[in-house]
Amino acid sequence: MRANNKVYRITKLIALILEFRYVNKSHWEYYFDINPDENNKTINRDIAELKTLLYDIYGEILVYNRKENHYELR
Repeated sequence: MRANNKVYRITKLIALILEFRYVNKSHWEYYFDINPDENNKTINRDIAELKTLLYDIYGEILVYNRKENHYELR
């Protein structure tokens, strides 16, 4: 069951990124109930915020890997 609290959902997504070192757009669909194909503007805004959080808190840089078609930590 998905939590209704956005902070909780973002925290779970960050934990997923830190654990597996990458994230697909489909994870946004699961955690935030959005269609990744129709809502790129929202996803891109969320990615920018996540990049800032991950760098400021963990010193990790989130980058897009075109070959693998996902975002990963470097």
